[in-house]
Amino acid sequence: MRIRTTRCAEKGHAEIVATIAGLPATSVEPVLVLLRAMEMAVLGGSWLEPRREFPLGIRLVRLVARDDEMLGIEEQTEPGQWAEQVDRALAETLEQISACRRVGLPMSEDRVYEFQVATVQPCALESEVLVMERESDVENAAHSGWRVLCGTQHHHEEESFVNLSDVIAAWPAAKQFLMLPRGADVIFQPPSAPGMPFFAEFSYQGQALNSGDLIQFPEPDEIPWVRGALLQVDAGQWQTGAGRLVGLPDVVAKVSDPVAAEAAGHWIGWVLDDIQQRISQDGFRYTAGQTIHCGARTLRVIERFDGTIGLEERIAGGSWSEQVDNTLREQWQQRQILKSLGAPEEWLQFPADDQTAMFSECVTETSPALRWTRLPQVDDAQFSGWRLTCPQDHDHGAERVCALWGLTELFPFLIPFLALPPLISVTIDIPDGDAAARFDIQMHGVEFLPEQGSYLDGLNRTAIQR
Repeated sequence: MRIRTTRCAEKGHAEIVATIAGLPATSVEPVLVLLRAMEMAVLGGSWLEPRREFPLGIRLVRLVARDDEMLGIEEQTEPGQWAEQVDRALAETLEQISACRRVGLPMSEDRVYEFQVATVQPCALESEVLVMERESDVENAAHSGWRVLCGTQHHHEEESFVNLSDVIAAWPAAKQFLMLPRGADVIFQPPSAPGMPFFAEFSYQGQALNSGDLIQFPEPDEIPWVRGALLQVDAGQWQTGAGRLVGLPDVVAKVSDPVAAEAAGHWIGWVLDDIQQRISQDGFRYTAGQTIHCGARTLRVIERFDGTIGLEERIAGGSWSEQVDNTLREQWQQRQILKSLGAPEEWLQFPADDQTAMFSECVTETSPALRWTRLPQVDDAQFSGWRLTCPQDHDHGAERVCALWGLTELFPFLIPFLALPPLISVTIDIPDGDAAARFDIQMHGVEFLPEQGSYLDGLNRTAIQR
């Protein structure tokens, strides 16, 4: 994933790009905040040179010159080794945010940095139990406030000052607790290897947290559901197999397009896996008239001639047909958009096509440019969060409300972006004739760059026919 500033060029300054080499977790918010701070510094008159350092979480990252005349951001991956990425700093920051959330404490109001020091008992290196205390009365700015103590009962060696980076190297599991506020204490047995599960006990200002119960780190994953086999019963038709085993009707998904049917076997689980799980684990009976949300589509349940249950989707004009062609194709497109950005599947946040969307009075079917924005979560469960305006800085006129499926029928090129998360905006330039369209995806004014050769990169080379 590559994310860059968009306004530094206004000051004749190079744009700044951050690279996440692996798959990011559910949020890149800390990186967006950093890029926005750099951009605001440039807009305020600062000139940022290579090797200038900035904090990202507890780590320091630095600017580096790139071959494309932009500035990159690099981090230290090993002592003395730097790479143009922000993966480690981002992952650690998200771990620290998660630890504060799970413990039920706010993040520390004062920053903690790897170049600060901690007070450490040397015998803690040999101890099976580690005690970390964040003191409230440390006024030395070079001190993080952390004490790392031996939890074993014996005569302890005299405490000494140790760089926080060395504390992390000695006890990697400790780094996720470093942003706990002053007054927090942690007791845990360091795991034998990085990533191994361990339990920790927490207190704050002398009071036990979580009723004194231990909390497991890393947070345990949910037990995965074992996917049951889906049966291909005819060309372009698949069905669940769990119903016959529990005395319930099975559900059939049909793909009408013969060409699409050849590939649909790889995707049919997007429709039938959850249905099969409800049948097998919950004993749920699907009956005619029910509706199911699959991706951003609404499917309607019908009875079939052979006693099984079928699925209909809405097609052009608002009528219904027994098929899931559009459901599969559109979900593939939406997943490809995330893949184009280097984002994980956890970013998928499907609306429902029977929810509402807003559009401005200035929007028409011939508008040369549009802005498709997903607003933050709102209290109205019927609202999808999506809003369509033009990108011009003017009075957009009255806001109108319509069904999401109706709006995307008028503007089908919006469909691939429906599953993007809140706070995302997509600016779409639509030139006349055969000139290629342009889709720019931003969050907080920072742009996500598509991978070369990706689906989104291809969209940016294709004209929109209207």
